[in-house]
Amino acid sequence: MDLCPSSSLLNRRKPCPYYALVLCLLLVVSSATLGHGATPRPPQQQENPIFDVLVYGSTPSGILAAVAAARHLGTNKTTSCKRNIGCGADGSVGCPCGGGGGGVALLSQRAHIGGVASGGLGQTDIGCEETTHGTMPVIGGLALEFFQRNAAKYDTVQHRSPWNLEPHVAKQVFLEMLREANVTLLHYGEVESVLKNNDNNHIESITMVGTGQRYKAKVFVDASYEGDLMARTPDITYTYGRESQAQYNESGAGSQGATAMEYPYEYFDPFDKDGNLLPLLRKEFPLPKGQADKQIQAYNFRLCVTKNSANATNPLRVPFTKPDDYDPQMWELLRRFWRHWPNSKSPHKAAQGQAPTAILGKIPSMDNKFEKFDANNCGWNIIHTDMIGGSWEYPEANYSYRKTICKKNFTAHFLQRLSRFVWSFLTNAFDFVVAIFVLHYIGEAHVSYTKSFLWFMSSDASVPEHIRSEYANEWGYCGDEFHETDHFPPQLYVREARRLVGERVFTQNDATSKVPRGNESVGMGCYGFDSHCEERYACTDPKVCTVYDKPYVNLQCGCGLEWPGVYQIPVWVLFPKKTQVKNLVVPVCSSASHVAYATIRMEPQFMILGHTAGVVAALSVQNGDAHQAAPIQDVNEDKLAEQLLGDGQLLKLPDDFELDDIIRDSMEQQIS
Repeated sequence: MDLCPSSSLLNRRKPCPYYALVLCLLLVVSSATLGHGATPRPPQQQENPIFDVLVYGSTPSGILAAVAAARHLGTNKTTSCKRNIGCGADGSVGCPCGGGGGGVALLSQRAHIGGVASGGLGQTDIGCEETTHGTMPVIGGLALEFFQRNAAKYDTVQHRSPWNLEPHVAKQVFLEMLREANVTLLHYGEVESVLKNNDNNHIESITMVGTGQRYKAKVFVDASYEGDLMARTPDITYTYGRESQAQYNESGAGSQGATAMEYPYEYFDPFDKDGNLLPLLRKEFPLPKGQADKQIQAYNFRLCVTKNSANATNPLRVPFTKPDDYDPQMWELLRRFWRHWPNSKSPHKAAQGQAPTAILGKIPSMDNKFEKFDANNCGWNIIHTDMIGGSWEYPEANYSYRKTICKKNFTAHFLQRLSRFVWSFLTNAFDFVVAIFVLHYIGEAHVSYTKSFLWFMSSDASVPEHIRSEYANEWGYCGDEFHETDHFPPQLYVREARRLVGERVFTQNDATSKVPRGNESVGMGCYGFDSHCEERYACTDPKVCTVYDKPYVNLQCGCGLEWPGVYQIPVWVLFPKKTQVKNLVVPVCSSASHVAYATIRMEPQFMILGHTAGVVAALSVQNGDAHQAAPIQDVNEDKLAEQLLGDGQLLKLPDDFELDDIIRDSMEQQIS
């Protein structure tokens, strides 16, 4: 393995960090004082609490799963909750409630609660609720209740009500729903191992990293974005990356190849004057179209931003600042883009020049004098807030690796994590060197990348003056959001990671088929097949790189498919194979192909599936005995449909709804 490749993830050409080995030895003594992780050690909890349902992951899907399970089980039995050292700053996540009396518990992976919905994604991805020909209702149940409760917090009707969210208000609503349902909020942490009884294929308990704390439950719900509890369950089948076209007969599957010319449709030289590959380009060349690979669509942070008005200073605005590790050389490709931009012939030139990104969804604001926006990536630009290529290793990475990808305080975290690898060094020097290499080069990649991008746009002379001035003098973070992380979003937008492989897999053909599913349906979706760019690379093979007669920068993005229309989501996407595990429900990393996941991955659909997972879990507990739940795969679909409909869930379009009257103008809103 080449530990000092010419093109690392960020392709920074810096000396190989052999000095890190020496530094690590100096840090052996400090490991006791630095601690063993980024989170404080929680207080001692009751030994092996037992719950009826334990939900892992405080994503919107996980929160609604816990609320649904608690409501359907009736009285949720918990003990009193005291705020102790190690709790969340506001007591919202991390109150170590004991419990041996059943009930429902929510176990968050981190101090932040609410996933991306309270972490910056304010312009909710709907897909087809809004068209010029009326509404196409697909969102109901607890998801709709959540959005309506958000809207009710404001004295005046907000933009795109009720769908757009203000992060701290969304968090408040989530917490209210959990408290009203009397859900036990456990101290946040990460699952280390899963104990399964191989005689009956039931998960008996999970054990947490660092503390060794064990939790038992009759039914487990893995609602994390990463599927970590699922992946640690013995014998379970899951996957990640892109299947081949042949596997499920999907025309949009697999590599998109190198033949298409993706954004920005114009020529850029991928090499510097010495023939070295520019930073932010990956050296891997795409496989032929339709072949399977392990590439992962790009992640980013959904920024909550505001700007100065024309006549007044905005007290909410926190200016973008220069990161300590800012490296102007890393942005040479973007510099070339902006130097060329005044002469650009791109049909998207106007969108490329918007600041701080071409996608600015206005979100609600408690202070109506100041506007707030959700800033997403600008897909028309060659470089934007999506860190293309930075997500490939994330799904299967261990917790330490992931946290180096998106941890805010790199210096302190580097020292902490370095000390944790001491034992690895003593027992396996090669693994330690690899770990140091990862920490040194990846670092706080997504946070650093995003902050450096914002500073480049605010300061680099290549950026047109009117755009640069907007970044530097008008736009900034919202000062009333994310206080604990200096107003930067605490949640990385993990668009896709692992995916369950159940007895059946939801595919492109399932999403485009209009065959009614009856009571097998648990909800609906209608978003486009939206897979963000996987790779930015140098197209150098003249056999397939034919757009220009010399090497050029290209991107591999998307699935190349039309809008699927409205589709029903079957209950079986939640279920592992019955021969593998009988008491685990998976509403986020569900049983879907990469192509189908590109439409089912929207937060409203995650919420719909979380609601369903909670009802399934409750029914399984009720249909079981005092010691274990009935297999989740045996849930009665008629009974499930009855309870979901009673909760207001929408399982199909109204019989008199005319799809032919709906045009696809809503596609302009699809900005996930």
